[in-house]
Amino acid sequence: MTAYKHLSEAERGQIEILWHQGKTQAEIARILHRIRSTISREMLHSQEF
Repeated sequence: MTAYKHLSEAERGQIEILWHQGKTQAEIARILHRIRSTISREMLHSQEF
């Protein structure tokens, strides 16, 4: 079983930058080596997107 690792502040910043550059959630997930649902969940919980 793989342990869950929280997103770092740096990763959250990268998500915001990449989103504003027009990247899709799937593209952001590939760039950050995260699963797409992690990116989606972060975007739902963040007020900045």
